[in-house]
Amino acid sequence: MKIFNFLKKKIKKCFGHNRIDQDIYKKTERGDAGIQFKEIFGGRRNKLYLSPQIRKYILDYLVMEKHFMKHHSLRGEVKDYTFIIAPLCLAFEGFVFKILRDIGFYKNDRSLGRSLETKNIEEYLENLSNKNTRKIREFLIKMSIDLKNHRNNILHFEGNSNLRNLNQARSKAQSILSDICTYINDAYSLGLIGSGSDESLSSLMEGIIQNKDISLSAILGPSRKREVVDERSRIVVFLRDEKKMTYSAIANILNKKNHTTVLNLYEREKKRKGKEQT
Repeated sequence: MKIFNFLKKKIKKCFGHNRIDQDIYKKTERGDAGIQFKEIFGGRRNKLYLSPQIRKYILDYLVMEKHFMKHHSLRGEVKDYTFIIAPLCLAFEGFVFKILRDIGFYKNDRSLGRSLETKNIEEYLENLSNKNTRKIREFLIKMSIDLKNHRNNILHFEGNSNLRNLNQARSKAQSILSDICTYINDAYSLGLIGSGSDESLSSLMEGIIQNKDISLSAILGPSRKREVVDERSRIVVFLRDEKKMTYSAIANILNKKNHTTVLNLYEREKKRKGKEQT
């Protein structure tokens, strides 16, 4: 983060701009930048899934790329254009963190790269009640490869893939942005994140879980411990009554095989609340 802020200050100094402010970001979304944010992410669902911090990094890239295109005299002096797509590398890393947390895969006790090792993927799939196991395995393996290509091979000194001109940098940027869109769409189609809702799983869970000692991965997993089932039941009632979601959609979010399990959880929680009121 410090390195990126330093680079941005240097670029602004070269370009003679006093500031890159929110007005430029707004213009970028309206199409003033070389690559339009709305064209890249298209549907409202894709845009909403990205956190504000991820969107900020993407917009930083769009602004930098646009302004660098205007200053032709600087191009011959630059030998490596990695700095232009550095914000996108951070955006992709943040996106991977987010989506792995949302599907209950990522654990804070290991690094992001180690989390995507084969043994951890297989362990996750063993506890997953989802008919698309093979495709989810391919989804996670591809994400592991793309994390190396879109982060490690660009930002790390060892093995750095030198981007020798602006066209190479822009091509790499297009690849990163395209992959982010593809992962969001695939995660929805595989039932890994909320079906029928623009909100991510983490957003839906925020403020619902009463017992903070219970993790999201435990709720999404096969655990039958009473405290876990209690939290799972509360979430079902919230999604059904407050979010007006179907039982099938809730089953997809909670990684359950069918809506019958969700219906049982719903009735269980309603009975519990009825007893508390009497």
